[in-house]
Amino acid sequence: MWLFLLGVNVGVALLLVVLALPMVRGAVGPNRWYGFRCRETLQDEEIWYAVNAYFGRRMVVIGLQVAVAAVVLYLVPGMDMVLYGLLLPGMLSAGVILAALQALRMAKRMDREKHSRHQPAPKEE
Repeated sequence: MWLFLLGVNVGVALLLVVLALPMVRGAVGPNRWYGFRCRETLQDEEIWYAVNAYFGRRMVVIGLQVAVAAVVLYLVPGMDMVLYGLLLPGMLSAGVILAALQALRMAKRMDREKHSRHQPAPKEE
């Protein structure tokens, strides 16, 4: 059972890395299925590529961290199997949620900055 848990956790973490690499490289264009999708990224290609590259880099780091943690925790003597089975998915989930919130904040900031540049300056009287 231990080897199964190790394999699943490392496998899922590395799958996250593999899925994130095309986003990091800018190989995923705007679409409704793959990538970081929100109103701002779907409406503007420049924001799409910047935010997806950022989010992809975060996913690579999270995936590698979880894979390493899975191996290290597997080697800890006396590690409880239930704790091991809960800790790693918790780490992965927390990392993805945090990265998604940061990517959303980035998308909104880029959208705000882009629209404020295109607005004419208010006339002084």
